[in-house]
Amino acid sequence: MMACNTLICSGRVTVERKDNDVTTEDLKRFFDCYLKGVENDWKKTPRVRMSVLDPGGEDIVHRPENEFPPARTRYRRLFLDAENGRMTSDPPANTASVRYRSDDDRSTTAFTITFSEETEITGHMVLHLWVEADGADDMDLFVVAEKLDKDADRLQPIVKGAPFSGFDGAPVEWGTGRLRVSHRRCAASQPPPALPFHLHTGEQRLHPGEIVPVEIELCPMSMRWHAGQKLRVLIAGYNMEKPQFEELPPIRTRNRGTHIIHTGGKYDSSLWVPVTARALL
Repeated sequence: MMACNTLICSGRVTVERKDNDVTTEDLKRFFDCYLKGVENDWKKTPRVRMSVLDPGGEDIVHRPENEFPPARTRYRRLFLDAENGRMTSDPPANTASVRYRSDDDRSTTAFTITFSEETEITGHMVLHLWVEADGADDMDLFVVAEKLDKDADRLQPIVKGAPFSGFDGAPVEWGTGRLRVSHRRCAASQPPPALPFHLHTGEQRLHPGEIVPVEIELCPMSMRWHAGQKLRVLIAGYNMEKPQFEELPPIRTRNRGTHIIHTGGKYDSSLWVPVTARALL
């Protein structure tokens, strides 16, 4: 496999218009090097150039790195607490659960943490949940992470000058994940924060009252929070992302009845977040 340098914005390969930082000439050098074998200076560019999004602040564009996520990344475990809808560094003292309607296309449950210092999250987040279905033998789980300001208002990242947006910027969907719980079986591997590898070789339907652990990978991203800003994780039984094309049909699920999220004690529901070492920000 031929190695090549990649342009990454919030964990995604991006192609931007000529009037942006990634120029047509830059892309031409990339294609000349790997498609035509032209000896130019492309291989001297950093292996990774990433953008750290900062909705409500100033984005950092094209920061050079040797790898993604950066080697200095350290994972922090945030425990979910269903008693108060929070995420904390310490496991909650009490077991608790929270319910939401799974099949009405509007009900959600949320868990939030307020950062006390500047924090950069770069890489994949992994959500570990203990879940139960009341009224069905399967569950479709959808997860969305959000950045909130000090007043708990959502801060939506924007890619400025995004092609085909029709205006000067297009919203970025980030920190999303989904899983059908009957397909929860993973290959034998490292536990979180290692990324789960779901086998999809068969189904494990749920029995009434059965509580099972699941691992959900959230798509990679890079974003900065300032002191007082919040990270919120929403969990629902429907796709909370707006479809790119309105003509696309909604995602069909097996959801019926109520979803239950269990936390505390042996139900160590938690979010693993890849934090870039602060001293090197």
